[in-house]
Amino acid sequence: MIIGTIAFVLSGSFVAMSEDFGILRMFILDFVTAFGGGVIRNLLIGLLISALWS
Repeated sequence: MIIGTIAFVLSGSFVAMSEDFGILRMFILDFVTAFGGGVIRNLLIGLLISALWS
């Protein structure tokens, strides 16, 4: 699970760097990408979204 989160954070960082975002915008994009990726992963494998917090 940690590896997937890191992968989504890195993909968000690469997009932010290519668009010349500031550091705050990059953190926001990283968070949204990692959180959204975790939600999509849980939905695809049949877990509830609330499983992210447990």
